[in-house]
Amino acid sequence: MRIPEATRAQLSGYVQGSGTCLPWSWVEERMNAARTYWISVRGEGFPCSRPVWGLWWPPEPVFSTGGALATHMRRDDRVQVSVEAGDDVVIVEGRVRGLADADAARWAREYSEKYSWEMPETSKDVYVVRPKRIQAWSCDNSGRDGGAAFHASATAWRFDLRG
Repeated sequence: MRIPEATRAQLSGYVQGSGTCLPWSWVEERMNAARTYWISVRGEGFPCSRPVWGLWWPPEPVFSTGGALATHMRRDDRVQVSVEAGDDVVIVEGRVRGLADADAARWAREYSEKYSWEMPETSKDVYVVRPKRIQAWSCDNSGRDGGAAFHASATAWRFDLRG
């Protein structure tokens, strides 16, 4: 999947002034380094969010889960994936699908390398998110910059989900 050109993120009036878009490598570094991803889906009457371990196969997050999260994803394939950090933010919005059987060995090998945790070589309960939009920004964690880092870095990439 081709990585689209970066644009300034449109965040309901929160982004002020001009800034420089973050490079794609900034997203790659944070998604690869993240130990935990937060997955959010539509639940029954309320959002459902869970922390999961997973991999980054650019530009797609890959993770395994079961229980309520999997049940909700089978009902509605729209998901949001974000890194656990609140100051260096990456949010992936897209549609989830099951991992192809042909990718099960790669999944198990790379998961084991990242987490030192042996995963079965199966595609069962493993999901891939095809992105529609990825947003990223950086914030001064002291809060003393008046939002300058956020305003200067808020970036979005929009993907074509057709085809």
